[in-house]
Amino acid sequence: MTAHLKKLLLVLSILVLGFGPNANAMEARTEAAKVMAIKAAEHIKLKGQKAAFAAFETKGGEYHDKALYVFVLNLSGSVVSHGADKNLIGKNLLNIKDTTGKEFVKEFVNTAKTKGVGWVDYVWPHPTTKNPAPKSSYILQVGKNLLVGVGAYK
Repeated sequence: MTAHLKKLLLVLSILVLGFGPNANAMEARTEAAKVMAIKAAEHIKLKGQKAAFAAFETKGGEYHDKALYVFVLNLSGSVVSHGADKNLIGKNLLNIKDTTGKEFVKEFVNTAKTKGVGWVDYVWPHPTTKNPAPKSSYILQVGKNLLVGVGAYK
């Protein structure tokens, strides 16, 4: 096999299989989202909801990292804390749909109730471009009635 053919096969495998710098960057973002969500859940358990929610909602704090932020919903789908948009607090988002028609908040709640933890994929406007973009949120149940999530754009 010639060197040129080997390079071509390598490039094609990167494109087809999704390996390479973009795949590594996505893996790093999703891992950071997961770590932040777990840390946030522990913060609620250790410090209580009031202190934890204040920390989650502090811009530039430890629960904000570029496009990563913590959101907390009760298992009825109402927002109780939101690191990116405080105007959502108190709103029930259970029936909200993404741009593909997926009721992803229902999936957040179902994931928390049935598995306790997991990833939910959906499409949501990117904060920089405002264009719909694939996003995956790591969801975990905290206590009897809350779920914590952190999402990463793909």
